[in-house]
This record gives sequence, structure tokens and C-alpha cells, in this order.
Amino acid sequence: MRYLLIYTDDPSLASGWDDEARASAYSWIEEVNRSGVGLQGSPVRPTADATTIKIRDGELIITDGPYAETKDVVMGFSIIAAADLDEAVALTKGHPIFDEGGAIEIRPILKL
Repeated sequence: MRYLLIYTDDPSLASGWDDEARASAYSWIEEVNRSGVGLQGSPVRPTADATTIKIRDGELIITDGPYAETKDVVMGFSIIAAADLDEAVALTKGHPIFDEGGAIEIRPILKL
């Protein structure tokens, strides 16, 4: 089964993401990719660079910024292959984002 890992963090804690912390996170991602479990992933630009689009009553609405007001913001994502949720959790719990106060949301990807 494939799982989407959504990396989130509180922007007020962003100062903890120095070069060493980023290098540790990238190293974890490279290791997962080399193992064959990691399928795809990337950090994303900050919420200040986000654009949200909606269509309401047939009208296109374009808004600068994130899709929702929230304490945590999306920092990146990965797609992994795991036998089940337990395996996905076991793999994910080694990610260094937790050392920086962040979180990872794990979502199964539906087959279409």
C-alpha cells in the first residue's frame, strides 16, 4: 500500500530548522529512497508563497497564502510503500522532524 506523509511544523518553531537539522531530514529521506520504500517527495516553499484557488458560484477566486488558517503549516511530503499502517508508522517515527517539534500526518493513498 502507498502512504502520503505530510510533514507539518509550527512556523514559530522554524528557527530550529538550521542547516544541520535540514541536512538530517534530507539524509533520512535519501536513506528511505535508497531502501526502495520511498517513492517520491520534496520540501515545499513557505506558506507565504502559496496560492489557493476556489470556484464559488461559478467564479474563480484566487487567494495568496495557505488554504486554511492553522497553527501548523505543510513543509513537505513523501510517498512511501509499506505493507500496512504499522509498517508506515515504524518507518516514519525515525524522521528528524520530531526533533524540531514537527509532526507527520500519514494518509493511505486510494487506488483509482
